[in-house]
Formats: sequence, C-alpha cells, structure tokens
Amino acid sequence: MFRNVKMIVCDMAGTIINEHGIVYNCLYNSVRKINPHISRSDMGKFYGYDKRKVIQHFVYNSSIDDKEKAMKQTYDYFQTSLEVEYETNPTIQLIDEKIPRFFEDLRENNIKVCLNTGYNRHIKDLLIHRFDLQWYINDSISSEDVPESRPEPYMINTLANRFGIKDKDKILKIGDTYIDIMEGKRACCLTAGVLSGADSKLRLLEADPDIVVDKVTDLQIGSNHGLGAGAVAQNPDFFGRSGGNTFACNFI
Repeated sequence: MFRNVKMIVCDMAGTIINEHGIVYNCLYNSVRKINPHISRSDMGKFYGYDKRKVIQHFVYNSSIDDKEKAMKQTYDYFQTSLEVEYETNPTIQLIDEKIPRFFEDLRENNIKVCLNTGYNRHIKDLLIHRFDLQWYINDSISSEDVPESRPEPYMINTLANRFGIKDKDKILKIGDTYIDIMEGKRACCLTAGVLSGADSKLRLLEADPDIVVDKVTDLQIGSNHGLGAGAVAQNPDFFGRSGGNTFACNFI
C-alpha cells in the first residue's frame, strides 16, 4: 500500500498502546478541579492535543484569580495520576502483540520507525520501556521537545531532519485521532488513521487521511507484505490526496 516510505511516525496511546482511555480519564479528573461542571464527553474535542495545552485552556477560561498557580497544581496532579496508572495498571498493553515484529520488519527494510506523543518526555519513556519498545524503534519525540504540539508539524519535521529525510512523500504519519492526521497533513506527509483508539471512523475521515484501518499492524508498508506486518484491513477506506482539507505545508 505504501511502497516508498522511508520513515513512519506513530502516535503512542490508542495507536500502538491500549491504555483504555486512562489518559483522558486522568485529564478529566484534573480539569474537574477547575470546572466541576464539565462532563466526560467534553474531553472528546481534545483527543490528540498536548495535555498541558488542554489544562491551560480550562485554567485560563476560568474565574480563578491565580491562574499560574492553578495551572501548575492541576498539571502536576494530572502528571502524577497518569504516571501512577501507567506504572501500575495491569490492563495496559500493546494494541497488538505483533507490534514489535511489525516494527522490526520495517527496520529490516530500511524504514525508520519513530514514535511521537503529546505526553511529556518522562511519560513517553515510561511507556516505551514498559513494553521494551526501545529495541524496536529508531527514535521518539515528545511535544515538550518542540515549540508547538499537534496539529503543528514540528515533531514530524524534527524527526525528519534527524534522519535527513527531505521528501515529505516518504514519511507516513499514523494515529488514532483527527489531530494526528492533521499533524501529518500540515507536514505534507502520507497519513493513516487507525480505529484502535480515541476517535471514530467518521471523525478520522473528516481529516481526509490516505487510509483508515482497524489497527497499525494492518498497514502494508514498504516491501514487508505478509511478514510481521499483517494484512491490509478488510474493506479499508483508501482516499487520494484530493480531499477537501488543504493546508500550506510546513515541512522544514
């Protein structure tokens, strides 16, 4: 399906890691300390965004006087809650047990495997090491490492620069949220949506990805068809690059 890819950039939670929505539960419980009237469904519009930015949105739209103090306390509470869950919750697992082999097959075909996330560096590394993914990837990046998080393309651009990849058509961004796809679009990359995480098929299609599949290991990338990568999902939705969402690329 994607035969000339030199690098994939995978989101983490919902794309390669099944954490059962823990991050958004922690975010919801944190935001409720600022706005107790918010509902759990209100979190849906923030799927994929930098979690610090989400908390900042609620703090600076509240009537709290000392917003800097509230921001620090709320974000610290969120980080602590999330860290405890990610370290101890036994239900967290890989989306597919074949993911390490899938990544290894890509690397054997000279395709760089990278992860990016709206988590801070500590949470990113915690999850990578919990599942020993450091042995199966080439690089990873956090939104903390760049000036702006998704949907801006800085994380993808930074990874591309690290590996000297200039051609945007050789990069595939994979994610489970509308914002993941928009990040790829703004970097002028190929994009693949997966249905293993937060956003619905309908929501993903609003971003006009090149393809939507059930899970990351259903994608055929490079020349590794039928190895560890798995088959293309049944009845995948494949779309050309002529959809309604067009953006000026910001690829450095």
